[in-house]
Amino acid sequence: MEILLDHFKLDNGAYGGSQVWFRTAWMRLGGCAAQTACDICVFFAKHFGMEYLYPFYTGEIRKKEYVTFSNIMRPYLKPRMKGINTLDIYMDGFREYLSDTEKAAPEEEVKTRILMEGFSGERPAAEAEAAIVRQLEKGYPAACLVLHHEDPEMDDYVWHWFLINGYRCQETGSACSTAVTREAMQGKTGSQAEIRAVTYGAARWIDLERLWNTGREPKGGLVFFDLEKTCGKQK
Repeated sequence: MEILLDHFKLDNGAYGGSQVWFRTAWMRLGGCAAQTACDICVFFAKHFGMEYLYPFYTGEIRKKEYVTFSNIMRPYLKPRMKGINTLDIYMDGFREYLSDTEKAAPEEEVKTRILMEGFSGERPAAEAEAAIVRQLEKGYPAACLVLHHEDPEMDDYVWHWFLINGYRCQETGSACSTAVTREAMQGKTGSQAEIRAVTYGAARWIDLERLWNTGREPKGGLVFFDLEKTCGKQK
């Protein structure tokens, strides 16, 4: 089983944005939450016609304009001493940006809006696997937060936000989709699952169970996105 979502490339060839381009030292160090929010806005502008979310959208995504956009996003998800270290802080800040942007957009452009739901990192890896599959099958990526991790090979993802836009697994006796749905609530995986992590302008496949079971506290988690049709703009 494999699910791959299309994302976007910038004019410099990067696969999605990167916080290392940002204009201030704080944003380069701790701008990962803002960067994932920027990528989500570009994704929904490009693939779902929500162009008002990304003010520079012309069909081509340019690095210079993307970096300017990160400055627009910064007040909503600005770096702080402990970072954007909870799902609620992330969702509250991003919701504020989405609300402000929707209010400023022409009425006729606002046909759908983004909804968000958190998924705690305390839940079993198999439940996370099942939830990620459901999310990707809808056609939307997920945002992932990893805090501490005991595995040195996960250092690039420690205290870091990134996107998940792909899933694949090797079957172990039964179809992966069956294993995911039937075994998830029993805390069993039933498959060798990998997710595709998008960050720093590139994508990488990572073993999901290895990533999820950090062996450390506190835990991070996932933010899932969905769309709903609107009956006009928010007031």
